Amino acid sequence: MRRKSLPPAPGDLETLRAAHDALPLVPNPELDCCARLQGRLDLPGRDEASTWLDFLRGMGLVAEGPSGFSRVRGDPDASALADAFLAGVLGAREALDALADADGPLDAASVARRTESLVTPWERHRRGGEWPAVWEARTADLLGWLALLDLAERADGGYRASPPD
Repeated sequence: MRRKSLPPAPGDLETLRAAHDALPLVPNPELDCCARLQGRLDLPGRDEASTWLDFLRGMGLVAEGPSGFSRVRGDPDASALADAFLAGVLGAREALDALADADGPLDAASVARRTESLVTPWERHRRGGEWPAVWEARTADLLGWLALLDLAERADGGYRASPPD
């Protein structure tokens, strides 16, 4: 299952590693894990920490069990993180495909329009007329993560897919 939660992309992968390291190896309740993330990442509130926790689940860096959440052992390399992002985060593959299919760089609004079919009817109804702006903001965060994970690069006011290795 791909996760919808997506924090804004940090400036470097060390922040992602710090979030991973902040979580316990022994399962703890969500509130404890969120408090640890808040402290380690200097997040303003529990909602932001909860977003990070769910995002880390999507990345396969956190496991959830009956006793709570725990860190998955290991220190994945950049390539493994990129693969996990594409597999575990809603819209990541589609955003990258939109960039790869484009003739030139695309901005967040263009990618959002090309991927809006992912927005469920429930989400459209819940957000009303605001859903396009919400989806565009989330798409901007997706593009930031794609660039951070070297799957895309910033170019001419937008993004383009990074050339294959």
